[in-house]
Amino acid sequence: MRFAKVLAVALSALMGTIQPAPAQSQQGPTPQTVALLVQQAQIILPSDSRFSQWLGQFAVRVGLSGPALGHAFVGAASPVVSLGNGISYYPLPSASGLDLRQIAGGQTPAALLGVMTVPPGATLAGQTLPQRLGLVAMTGSLVVVLIDLSTGNVIAFLILPATPILAFSFFPVSFLLPVVVQFISVPIFPFVFFPFPIFLACPALPVSVPINVSVGSGAVLATVISDGSPVFQIQEGGFEEGKPALRITSFGPSLQFTLMSAGSLQIGFMGGGSTAKAQLPLLSSFRLLVQGGGKTACVAAAVIPLGFGLLISGMAAMN
Repeated sequence: MRFAKVLAVALSALMGTIQPAPAQSQQGPTPQTVALLVQQAQIILPSDSRFSQWLGQFAVRVGLSGPALGHAFVGAASPVVSLGNGISYYPLPSASGLDLRQIAGGQTPAALLGVMTVPPGATLAGQTLPQRLGLVAMTGSLVVVLIDLSTGNVIAFLILPATPILAFSFFPVSFLLPVVVQFISVPIFPFVFFPFPIFLACPALPVSVPINVSVGSGAVLATVISDGSPVFQIQEGGFEEGKPALRITSFGPSLQFTLMSAGSLQIGFMGGGSTAKAQLPLLSSFRLLVQGGGKTACVAAAVIPLGFGLLISGMAAMN
């Protein structure tokens, strides 16, 4: 669980400089909660002696199996949630507004959540995954069940502790998704402008441009516009606690952002009209995804040495 410990430290460090808007922090979990869930999670695969026991509980609580179970996910559709790294999520309408505390506390035995799509070759704990997965939540603490939709068979059980979930007044499915993604590994993708192999690709967005900006320049990497007015902006942000950073500025809407790199995840929430900074790794690829106001922007790049300075080199994309 060394990765999870590094993740928890990275999230804690980030939250010292980037604070969620007060209203949001009261309504939902914090990034520290996500890190704690990752750290304490258990993965049960078919090779595990406990798998058959959990499979029996799943059959009782869900009451579906095989093709009938796969067919139950047919209604999963837009809005699509891009989780980065080629992973997307399609929620089921029946899971809209679902409070996972009801399942973690045992009041609701199980609920079908939606469909997650992953790139070819993606793995979970070394096991190759199909490209379309059904996600189910069931009680027993909180258990996330991954389903192969082509067969309706259970692939894995991801067991999460109930205590951090029950500590909040509301725990939506959206805070569960980053936890699941942390356990999925995807292949490395080559990137034509990129000086290092990139394993964190941006989602498909209509506008993309190469970027090469010096750390300390304050250069703008992306400005997202809607109806002729700027929505938010990403620019080079100098140094934050000795590390290079990107500055995110909202010109109106509330924003959510994630910055992923090898061994770390930063999650931030911003109120309208505010700014925040996300720290960047050195000599490693990263991907910053910013969403809000119906818009998305992404930076997939790396911070590399150039002469006596540092250069952010990669690509920016937006809609």
